[in-house]
Amino acid sequence: MDIKEWLEQAGEPVADTCFVPDDCPPLPYICFLDKSQNEGADLKNDLVNHGLTVERYSKTTDDNKALENLFGDENIKYSKERIWVTEESVFETIYNFDLLERI
Repeated sequence: MDIKEWLEQAGEPVADTCFVPDDCPPLPYICFLDKSQNEGADLKNDLVNHGLTVERYSKTTDDNKALENLFGDENIKYSKERIWVTEESVFETIYNFDLLERI
């Protein structure tokens, strides 16, 4: 699964881990972190458990409904937290969830 491509369907720029400092797009944008674990049964690694953190940065507290609809379309249960990042003067909305992929 191409997680970056999947998240780009929400209509905002997306980066795996972070944007390079001199190449950061204008707000809003999304970064994600993928902590994956390969699993399976009977000596096969045929499952990948993605522990995803999706971070959305913006000037307002408005949600990206298209992003949240992506989660809903896949029946993903997620936690959501919003914080103010003083150093950057932006709102950060953080989504955490697990995604199981069969390979």
